[in-house]
Amino acid sequence: MFVNKASDISMAQYADKYIFKPLEMNSTHFHDNHKKIVKNRASGYAPNNQNGYSISMTTLDMIGDGGILTTIEDLKKWDDAFYDSKFLDKNFWAKMTSVGTLNNGEILTYASGLGIDNYKGLKIIQHGGAFVGYRAEMIRFPEHRFSVILLANRADANPTRLAYQIADLFLKDKFKQESTIEPNISNANNKETNFKSISLSTNELKSFEGFYWNNENKISRKLEVKNDTLNYVRSNGRTTKMIPSDKNEFQWFGSNIPITLKTYSTASSKGFTLDIPGETTSNFISYKPLNSYSSDDLKTYSGNYYSPELDIIYTVKVRNNDLILYVKGNTVASLTPIMKNVLKLGSFLSFEFNQSRDQFRLSMGRVKNLKFIKQ
Repeated sequence: MFVNKASDISMAQYADKYIFKPLEMNSTHFHDNHKKIVKNRASGYAPNNQNGYSISMTTLDMIGDGGILTTIEDLKKWDDAFYDSKFLDKNFWAKMTSVGTLNNGEILTYASGLGIDNYKGLKIIQHGGAFVGYRAEMIRFPEHRFSVILLANRADANPTRLAYQIADLFLKDKFKQESTIEPNISNANNKETNFKSISLSTNELKSFEGFYWNNENKISRKLEVKNDTLNYVRSNGRTTKMIPSDKNEFQWFGSNIPITLKTYSTASSKGFTLDIPGETTSNFISYKPLNSYSSDDLKTYSGNYYSPELDIIYTVKVRNNDLILYVKGNTVASLTPIMKNVLKLGSFLSFEFNQSRDQFRLSMGRVKNLKFIKQ
């Protein structure tokens, strides 16, 4: 919007003229016309409920997050531009990599869309991405002019973990210390070898089954038993097997950090906490999923909802007994009921309506409680 006002051309045209063309990134563009045919484009896939996959792509005309189509070869050119400073000079990259500071003086590890951190004693500049059936990760080790770039077209892929595994192979002689970000797999395997597990019966494991909601991050998770093992299931279908270490405690070792899940039960509710050492402890509360709404109930959600912050209208309509989200007249996707007044779009977007359903709050990742008011 602001680029258009300042330059009288669209963001897609501006980026093509002033960024992509000068860097010869000829296979990169903002996909602001979803009907445009793109040669060799990879479709996105996501796990479905039938132990298979479904196409997971957007029909939005995209600018910004999730809106760039590119290739590994073009991202290599973007990476080269960081070091060469011929087109994008050092002042540009200095601003891009300058981390923020909170009002209390705390220095963040987040800059202008980039994470600035340390991995095993080495500085890294990185950021991942996830949208519909696509996942991505780019990690740059600037002191060694070494970068790892991964693009995946499966929603259950984990390119971040794979990227660190690749870095472990190529930079193992350069590391100065162990990392608190993403430990290497050999260390994880050692911890798993020394891990003391216990056995729980199938009935004991089944007592933990159910759906759980984390209100802070607006995400839903499922615990289910398969083949006498308790599994932690994410909303994109990706599953992790958990090893019991106590009657109400489980761990898994998918990364070098052993993640601990502790279940609890009270007279009124049950839930679990998920502890990632050095990072976060998240609390999940059990809930009963709402598979559908009645026809009359669905109608109460219909309408045009306006966001003053985004200056945009989201439209919700009933179609074939489903709630469909429209943006600028384009169909986005159906909204899936989670519980009363809470609906999801894909793995990340949650819509929390108030009791009268004349407004909702949209949350996705770092965006929380963005208010939309019914017109």
